[in-house]
Amino acid sequence: MVLEEYKNLKNMLDKLENNLRKEIKTNRHLVIVPPTKAKWRIKDEYVNKVFDVIYKVIMEEYLVTLDVAKTMVNDLVTKRTQQKNDKLLRQEPKNGQSHASKYVVVVACMKCREGSDWCPADRLHNTSMERSPPLNFQTNGRLFREFLGKDNVKIYYYVKEFVIKNKTKREFVSDAVNSMIHYMLMDDLFNPIMVDIPHFIPKNKNEKPSSKRTKTTLADHFGLNYFDAKKVLLKSFEDSSLNDQNANRIITNVISRYLPNKDRYDKKQITEIKNAWKVFLIRVASSEMRNKGVDISYVRKNGFDIIVEREGISGNIFTSHLTVEEMKRFRQVCRLKSWDVETLEKKNDYLIKFAENKLGRKVLKSRVVTSAIDIDKEALSIIRTEHNRFIKFNDKMIDFAKQRNNFSVKEIAGCLKLSEVELRKRIIVWRSEFLPSGWMGDDLKHTSWDFAI
Repeated sequence: MVLEEYKNLKNMLDKLENNLRKEIKTNRHLVIVPPTKAKWRIKDEYVNKVFDVIYKVIMEEYLVTLDVAKTMVNDLVTKRTQQKNDKLLRQEPKNGQSHASKYVVVVACMKCREGSDWCPADRLHNTSMERSPPLNFQTNGRLFREFLGKDNVKIYYYVKEFVIKNKTKREFVSDAVNSMIHYMLMDDLFNPIMVDIPHFIPKNKNEKPSSKRTKTTLADHFGLNYFDAKKVLLKSFEDSSLNDQNANRIITNVISRYLPNKDRYDKKQITEIKNAWKVFLIRVASSEMRNKGVDISYVRKNGFDIIVEREGISGNIFTSHLTVEEMKRFRQVCRLKSWDVETLEKKNDYLIKFAENKLGRKVLKSRVVTSAIDIDKEALSIIRTEHNRFIKFNDKMIDFAKQRNNFSVKEIAGCLKLSEVELRKRIIVWRSEFLPSGWMGDDLKHTSWDFAI
């Protein structure tokens, strides 16, 4: 996986051209572009520049004309040809089929991210890296379709200049990549948990199940709910022992909440799904068991509780190959909340109201602050003072977050030279006014604060 940082559209196109040229004759490339008006595609015609780059590389490397180059590219972006080209894509070879692929490059927007497959693809150029981890996960999954001769894949992410706060670029990229990989749990792609249930579950007794796939992945049955189900399952075990009784109770709840069309499954199939989730828990809890690729038959044969007892799995679901220090750092990265536009607007609104309460008068006619000129000097001085108090407090909290996992109210109060009463008062006021949900220190009832992801 490669992260390519670009400054502007031309710079991004140059990087795309360079990466395509290196492997255009040896690999099949899937290029993802953003929707209209998103990312670099401010104007819809900008997407034509991507096609120009692709055609140029193919013409120069294959020594063909423009017309021939266009036949080697499947365009799933242009609306007037989208439906036709989607049908052509479905005629592309699947695993085990001998006929050659007609295309060297497929260009897609939202199509082909989910539901459509191009099995020959082994290179992904994502020029529209989304903020949604599930969508990135699904996009990456397009490369993980079995195909004869495919033995390695490569993913390029093209990202607008990194915004770095108090970090080196290396630290920022490392944290971003680690966070994304941890969320995606790439094990699902390399070693999916299989269940002995057909891909098609009949609606009634008269229907026959599909004979195409007799075994399926756990993710197949939960669909888009799969990510939420995993999250809830892991969260439920944070304060529970990893034993068979707790596993059955929690997994039953997850199936009840997140398995679509539950009435289509018989008792045996539900048991199969329960065992599959137990496999997931064992893999996550033990890096050694994960490396062995433990599967559902192993759990059936040996018993979940016996495996847990024999392998000495402690129930720490965050076990990984990271060192203790790296793991602490990763968890802090996950737990630091970002400030969105809406939250920042709330903060500005709070500061104006704060100044008005202090002065006993209106600061400005409109709530929208366009510049410092909109506010008189007296009010501006009060706003700046309150803002600086918060910034100082927030920076100190972040410093604590980088160094320690837990810290007491007393420690922070001492560091900020405030009484504990004043500290609690500020937190309560600021949190109720504009702090984002899940911000560190949300629960003041505890004697020590932990972060909430």
